[in-house]
Amino acid sequence: MKKLVCFIVLGAIFLVTASSWTYVQMTPERLKAIFPPLERKIYPAPTQPLPASYGQKVLIVLQENTGRLVYLPDGTPAEIQALVNAVVDRLAETFENLKSTLQANGKYNKVVLLTDVNCTRAKLLENLVFYTKQGMTIDLLILGHGSPNALTIYGRQYLTGQTSTNLGNIRTLLTDARAQGCQKLNLRLVYMCNCDGSTTNDDWIAIGALHSIGPKGLNYMPEPQITFFMNNWVGGQTPGTAATNAYNGSIPFFQLIFPPQPVVRWEKKPVTYPCGVTWDPNCVVAGVRTGCPKTVYCTTYMDVAVVTFQTDPKIVSSQPVPVMNSVIAGQQWTFNTVIR
Repeated sequence: MKKLVCFIVLGAIFLVTASSWTYVQMTPERLKAIFPPLERKIYPAPTQPLPASYGQKVLIVLQENTGRLVYLPDGTPAEIQALVNAVVDRLAETFENLKSTLQANGKYNKVVLLTDVNCTRAKLLENLVFYTKQGMTIDLLILGHGSPNALTIYGRQYLTGQTSTNLGNIRTLLTDARAQGCQKLNLRLVYMCNCDGSTTNDDWIAIGALHSIGPKGLNYMPEPQITFFMNNWVGGQTPGTAATNAYNGSIPFFQLIFPPQPVVRWEKKPVTYPCGVTWDPNCVVAGVRTGCPKTVYCTTYMDVAVVTFQTDPKIVSSQPVPVMNSVIAGQQWTFNTVIR
């Protein structure tokens, strides 16, 4: 019995340490060797511009800074940053490439890049008002750092959501737009890669956005999620489905960095073991009932280690949370559905 207990305990210890061993052994070089360059384009290129009957669409990209799209949480260890960068480097198509082709391929009539010094609330408001007055349907991508109820923009300024003590400056975008003669905003979609972006979902919905999507918590895998999402979205999937599929498609790239975590729980299980010998007088040997010794088995209950594996919390916190405006409840909005 003691040997059996020791074996079970040692097995549990091995499983618990297995994932940390995987993490220690993984390097950017090995990760790049495992993954070939990834290319995933759903829509063909080049394509013809959409007919006028589909409506005019504009994509506004509010991006804190240009370059490689890795907005990891503050304090992320350097070795984790290097591994995440290695994942992004394996992408044959990233959002930095994609955003320059969306207009050329006829998906959007206009792509507005509000990056670096132009990544401000004032510039965002200006463009939301201008393109709404033009009767265009607006999709908004927000790329940068974030924290609960706050999205970082240029100069360490923030787009802020409503709290118990403050209305925030996202909800006042509509107030400011009305002051400029724009009674509503043609905001179809808001997609955020910012950490804790989902905490502002309700704020974007409050100013008229039909769909708002942001990470559940800290976002460790903005790429390739955003690239997958945009391909899924312009390829015909609904916003929620596009976001979920983008997330699920990104997980395999990050499980080498953040492997599933073993969870050990102890359960009482029945264990049967030999506990003695008795004489069986009815035992037949060579056709003759001579009797023979017979092993006696006993059953007891003991604590047994049950090991399951759970998704790493960093991957879980990167999960997108989609919210749909109640005014379109029950409707299936896709890329070609525009605001009239």
